[in-house]
Amino acid sequence: MREMSQEIKDEYEKIKDKISYEEFLEKMEQYKKENADVSFIDDISIAHMVVGDFITEKNEALEETKEFWKINDLETGTQHINLLGRVMSISNVKKFTSKKGREGKLANLILADDTGRIRVVFWTENIKMLDKFQEGDVVKINDVEVKQGFREDETHLNVRSSLEKLDSKDYPDFPLTMIK
Repeated sequence: MREMSQEIKDEYEKIKDKISYEEFLEKMEQYKKENADVSFIDDISIAHMVVGDFITEKNEALEETKEFWKINDLETGTQHINLLGRVMSISNVKKFTSKKGREGKLANLILADDTGRIRVVFWTENIKMLDKFQEGDVVKINDVEVKQGFREDETHLNVRSSLEKLDSKDYPDFPLTMIK
């Protein structure tokens, strides 16, 4: 049996009364196979997915739940949050090859609300969402994670993330983009 990192062991601790250690590892392997083409999923993400199968919303109610978070309230490591903001810029889609040799795609956008700005990272599986909006639109992005980026915190979409375009007129306090 392979050695698990402390972070993965901590995830297992959340559901140890619901599933055996061996079943936990089996489910992780199953998710790995199902998501083999997802370049950004690592072991801890797989562990989160397994735990998510067993923890109900009732159990998560202990954590503060918000319809959406203000950008200046975000902290590294916060997961399953919703963001609301104006799309200030969208990068071109870039192709990359992962350490495992898989090809993927990546795009970033800058999202701003009345408290600040943050980079939002779209991975291969999320790239198709870029067709739903353009610079200047107000969007709500559901189920993202805050991670430490190269220079500052950034948010990352995952396979369960979704995006909804909203009416910009309803958010007059959000900064405006530069018209090109």
